[in-house]
Amino acid sequence: MYNDMNVRFGYEASHVMDVIDACGELLLKNSLISNEYIDSMKHTLEKFGPYMVLIKDVALFHGVPGVGVLDDGICLVHLQNRIELDQSNKSIKLAFAFCSKDGKTHMEIIKDFATMLMDQNVIAKLINAETKDELLILLNGGTK
Repeated sequence: MYNDMNVRFGYEASHVMDVIDACGELLLKNSLISNEYIDSMKHTLEKFGPYMVLIKDVALFHGVPGVGVLDDGICLVHLQNRIELDQSNKSIKLAFAFCSKDGKTHMEIIKDFATMLMDQNVIAKLINAETKDELLILLNGGTK
């Protein structure tokens, strides 16, 4: 599921919208979305606030299912430094983003992601990863 094409390591950003752009760029490069979906992710954050930060330092960005989506997919942008979200006490170090063509798949991806979040050991290793290869091993079920 995760590969060199949908994971970016050590990304430098100064604002959460930069992070969403980086996520969108990965989804675009993989022909999963159009630019309309990046706008949808930004609008979702603006409209609903930082609820996409599911646990400390981990965000799951998404837009409206089907809007600008060509195929289902997910990506990860690992940030060099934590980014504070505006007017909240939340920060992110790992920015996942996903796209889905329909509501059912949207909910399935969230459910699968929630399962991964339950393993705090893996999350800590992802946050503290020192290389992209280490991230890919962890994301694909390996141990480091």
